[in-house]
Amino acid sequence: MLNKLCGAIVIRIQDVFENGGNIEGYRKALGTNTIEFFRVNPNINIHEYGIRVEDKPDDEARARLLAFMQANLQQGLIEMEDAILIETTDNLKVAQQVLAYKIRKRKEELEAKAMRQQQQNGQIQMQSAQASEQAKQQTMQLKMKGEMELEQLKAQLEMQIQQQKYQLETEMKKSLAAEKAEQEGLVKGMDMAQAMEQQAPDMGSSTQSVPQTTPENSVDAQNVQ
Repeated sequence: MLNKLCGAIVIRIQDVFENGGNIEGYRKALGTNTIEFFRVNPNINIHEYGIRVEDKPDDEARARLLAFMQANLQQGLIEMEDAILIETTDNLKVAQQVLAYKIRKRKEELEAKAMRQQQQNGQIQMQSAQASEQAKQQTMQLKMKGEMELEQLKAQLEMQIQQQKYQLETEMKKSLAAEKAEQEGLVKGMDMAQAMEQQAPDMGSSTQSVPQTTPENSVDAQNVQ
């Protein structure tokens, strides 16, 4: 009997859309979505609708739906506006479908977000590894540069030390040569002085051996003649 009543209602709605009439009364009884469904194609055969009669959900079923909705709201699987939409939906079956759709959609969003986060973490880790390797290479380059500069500095200092050593040795050689020449000059001077001192007595003795000319000697000499 209920199935026949449903079939009669479908035929009546199709007749209203084809011939014109007041549809608002049916809208309040069947809901806007149902009326819009008939409006799309009112010429569909009644057997293609697949109409079936179900018991109207009781208050206990609605309470279970609301409890399930609250649990998903606390878990973050639906938003507050979703909960308000579900709670204000008179048709319990539609409310269940809306809730299921919102949960599925939210899970997909969370999975996509987790995937993006994972990709970002991977990129961050890769960038961090690249930055670490780059810093390591820069550190090695700086170390090598510092060692090269240190070696160059050592070479320059060694060269300066060798130059100063050579200059010092050269000056010492010159000083020793000058000192030696001075000593040799003193020795020669002393030898010459000694030689002159030795020659002075010889000259004195040779002067004394010369006979002095006296008047007596001069007379004797004349007598001899």
